[in-house]
Amino acid sequence: MGSLKKITYLISMFILVSFVALAQEKPQPPSQPTEGPGGSNYLHEEVKTYDFAKKSNGFFLYEPAAPKPDSAHVIVFMHGFGAQNPLAYGAWIKHLVRKGNTVIFPMYQKKLLRPLPPKFVKNTVQGVHDALALLNEKDHVHPKSDELIWVGHSYGAAIATYLGVTFDKYNLPQPKAILACQPGTGKLKSGRMKDYSAMPSDIKLLVVVGKDDKIVGDKLARTIFKTAGAKEKNLILHVKDQRGKPEIEATHAEPCSIDMAFDSGQRNYITRAIFKRVHTDAVDYFCYWKLLDGLISCSLSNKDCKYVLGNTYFQRNMGLWSNGYPIRPLSVYEELKEGQ
Repeated sequence: MGSLKKITYLISMFILVSFVALAQEKPQPPSQPTEGPGGSNYLHEEVKTYDFAKKSNGFFLYEPAAPKPDSAHVIVFMHGFGAQNPLAYGAWIKHLVRKGNTVIFPMYQKKLLRPLPPKFVKNTVQGVHDALALLNEKDHVHPKSDELIWVGHSYGAAIATYLGVTFDKYNLPQPKAILACQPGTGKLKSGRMKDYSAMPSDIKLLVVVGKDDKIVGDKLARTIFKTAGAKEKNLILHVKDQRGKPEIEATHAEPCSIDMAFDSGQRNYITRAIFKRVHTDAVDYFCYWKLLDGLISCSLSNKDCKYVLGNTYFQRNMGLWSNGYPIRPLSVYEELKEGQ
């Protein structure tokens, strides 16, 4: 009997330890949804890449292929300061192109400290003009250039919103919509404004900030949102959630999503930091990718607007942990009251 009791005791302890281990195991974040904005319901299998980025006012061009469409909407994708290697946003660019969009990636910088910021806007404009001209040539996917969508991260978001006001000055088409992800220029002033009230009222505008963004904070984001003349605009706050593994973070690096197939070969300290800190996760699928997909659809065909405007459940939703609990949702502001 003594041996039987010992075996029973050991089995009981094993079961108890197993239950404790399971209880302590953190839930996993969701994978990419299959349908809807941010989802993997792709129309094209391949991305056709063109490299015209040898100059500081050059660009990369990405077109959908397999099958090749006759025409496509055009997304102007503005990188952050020092993140001019497209690999930093490669997974997001690939997602956009496989959804059926052409992406222009202007290179407003050649090196980390060259050229100087006063040339950033001019270089961006030249790159966009040259890319649109190329797209209108034979053998390229014809661009719907009167329906541009702009998306930018960090300094690129500042430039995107600046051109959302000054596009006419630079002979650019008026954008249909702008997604400004964590806009900021630090102590630099080029490519930013004190007031964005001259932005046309029919531009749809989303400004997204990360709660734990220690690089640029939210000062410029608030200025853009408060003053922009856009009639339909939301300020969106993304927060961290540490209840699962890997954790959901809300840093300045969140809009980045690496894909080595987009590597230009350029390296600097920002590129090295991206390698250490960036991964593609629920923040991409349910925040940045979802918002841009929905913004494209809403502004061009009046579909999927519930995912991007109006402080709806679909806009705030960040998906579920593997244990069924919701990831902390986005906070959406349709206006900022005094003191906010």
